[in-house]
Amino acid sequence: MIQPFAKRPTGRWPFFLPNFIDLGMISTLGTEDLRMLTIKAGRKALKLIKQHGLHPEMFYGMIGASGGPKWFTLYGLDDYLASEFWPKVSHPITTFGSSAGAWRMACHACQHPADALSRLAEYYAHETYSPNADRHEITTKARKMLSACLSPEDRLSILNNDKFRTHIVAVRSRGLTASERHWSQALGLLLTATVNTISRRALRLTCERAVFYTGTHSRFPNDGLPTLSVPLSDANFEQALMASGAIPLVLFGQKNIPGAPNGCYRDGGLIDYHFDVPFSQHEGLFLYPHFYDHIVPGWFDKALKWRKVHAAWLENVVLIAPSRDFVRALPYQKIPDRKDFTKLAARERFSYWEKVLSESKRLADALDHIIRKGPTPASLRPLTS
Repeated sequence: MIQPFAKRPTGRWPFFLPNFIDLGMISTLGTEDLRMLTIKAGRKALKLIKQHGLHPEMFYGMIGASGGPKWFTLYGLDDYLASEFWPKVSHPITTFGSSAGAWRMACHACQHPADALSRLAEYYAHETYSPNADRHEITTKARKMLSACLSPEDRLSILNNDKFRTHIVAVRSRGLTASERHWSQALGLLLTATVNTISRRALRLTCERAVFYTGTHSRFPNDGLPTLSVPLSDANFEQALMASGAIPLVLFGQKNIPGAPNGCYRDGGLIDYHFDVPFSQHEGLFLYPHFYDHIVPGWFDKALKWRKVHAAWLENVVLIAPSRDFVRALPYQKIPDRKDFTKLAARERFSYWEKVLSESKRLADALDHIIRKGPTPASLRPLTS
């Protein structure tokens, strides 16, 4: 039996989660429970952890991937990180996020991050759309969700946060991909997918990375792709976050964002789906709570099984993810995704997603145990892709 957490979390679990999963309770973790979490570390990170264990002060950054409802598997980890992990760190933390990952990273920079994450989980898990929802409806509801999750006070906290240096990643569309006409945009996306099969560097023909950052300057790693760096401000905050999650053909892009070059800005996952950039340029280790145990560079790389990330760029990254055992124990033996909106009736989807949010607490328990007791050889694996 492990000991209780050092302090009770400041955040609240969503109202729909039962009281028995309070993060402050005493939990019993067996070998089976620890198998729920997969930890992979790059070469440098692996060496440090084997020598010194896994401790919060080792980490100088965090990564948030695109993925929509896939995030629900990470909610318990995010709550634990916000309540227990990051408060123990005294130095600045640099965060990078695209799409849903950008919204999560913004929550972590709030004055009360666990509360912001709880609101995001509550709102997102119970979102509904009409049977024939169009881009107008989906975009409007996304904007309402953003307002409900992040208050004006939260916005100020994010913009002026000295500890969390937030980087919201979007893309500036070019040519046909910038059009809001369905077929023009679809043709532009097809062109993007085609040039991407040749090289990720060819993506510059149809889109350009845009990074909205807090602090004195952007700390986004240089991977050779054209990148716009735009200071995040009160004037562009909402549009930057909306753009980062503006899925093509599903939501409208954001036009002419203040402080950024004119254009149409869309989902950051188009280029940085799971991120394949040289985090090794930064000091310290980067924590990557991820819903998969592998990394897919860009959205158009999902079908390209031969496209791998650069292992050398990940040498200071520690990836923590739900294991296959964890996923097999979930309803439908899978993690949530956007298809659930159309494949499941609303009540069935609510029940499924609430179960995933509840079960995600087990991953937080496992991580806390590993941090306090030290990782075993079986719990730590090399991160190469």
